[in-house]
Amino acid sequence: MKILAIGAHPDDIEAGCSGTLAKYARNGHDIYMLIMTEGHMGGEGSTRKKEQKRSAKILKPRELIWGGYKDTLLTPHMNQMVHDIEVVLKKIAPDFIFVHYEDDTHQDHRALAKATISATRYVRNVLFYEGPTTQNFSPAVFVDIRETLDDKVAMLHGTLFTGSEDQYRGCINNGHRPLFSRLSRNPGTGPVRGGFRSTASVYQYLTVLLKVKIQTAK
Repeated sequence: MKILAIGAHPDDIEAGCSGTLAKYARNGHDIYMLIMTEGHMGGEGSTRKKEQKRSAKILKPRELIWGGYKDTLLTPHMNQMVHDIEVVLKKIAPDFIFVHYEDDTHQDHRALAKATISATRYVRNVLFYEGPTTQNFSPAVFVDIRETLDDKVAMLHGTLFTGSEDQYRGCINNGHRPLFSRLSRNPGTGPVRGGFRSTASVYQYLTVLLKVKIQTAK
């Protein structure tokens, strides 16, 4: 399978779903990463870009793609962002997509989630991951990442995670479920081309709440 993970900044994917991505990668699936900005508001942009590349060496994605947008300024470029994501989708044709949950205190995370929802309107499997600034997240899918937890920690170290110490611990412990990644379903989920859109966050065990058959890494 082809898995596309989308994040607004360096370290977003690492914090949100890197344990699950590492599990897919270990089982021979192709991982792609799309990072929309260099995150220069959280540190020197060129430095954070290097950190992201260093972290990606652990995951070994087939491709690390940069969106080229300015940090904190995704919202004014919503239409262009939808187009750019559509171009990536056409190129990769992913089976699963992971992105921020739209209820988030960071404006870039909200904007990217909404742009991705629009860009993936004909894509069946869109999963939301939970990050340190996510709000009101209600996971419906859980993935056991005990075998890749060390990889997740190493990737967070590689990006020199810019959140607080408590946020860092939350990324490692996933709240009260230290060995799982949580996933949530989008309230707007509806039938698309004979299937159903599904959304998910950081922990990933299958539940009956999803309307699609998710082929989790085994």
